[in-house]
Amino acid sequence: MFPKLFQKIKTPISTDDFDKLISRLPRNLVQEFIKSSDELFHMLTDIPLLERSLKIIEELVEKMKSKPDIYDQSDIEGITTGYDILKGGYHLFCDMNSDEKLEIIEFVKEVENRNLERIYSIYPNN
Repeated sequence: MFPKLFQKIKTPISTDDFDKLISRLPRNLVQEFIKSSDELFHMLTDIPLLERSLKIIEELVEKMKSKPDIYDQSDIEGITTGYDILKGGYHLFCDMNSDEKLEIIEFVKEVENRNLERIYSIYPNN
């Protein structure tokens, strides 16, 4: 789907090149991705779930560190990256009420959908 387009793109990627890449994706798949992002944001606003998840990941990382013959540093770094993302979500949402959380989720979804409409209107035949 992308090989020729990837050959033309130089990093760092420009906004225009990124938009061209997105426009080449089937619209229904992009919309499904946006929907799954919405579900992820809803999970990130569930503070009790986040607290439990962070605790589980902390324990997992400690167990992984204690078994270097099984888990290498890249395994630990991968889990730690996920932990950092969840921790960031926790800090972002922990002091907000439900209405504020929902407002942010709806805003992000609206921005994603508007941007998608913009991309497909600029590159309709890709």
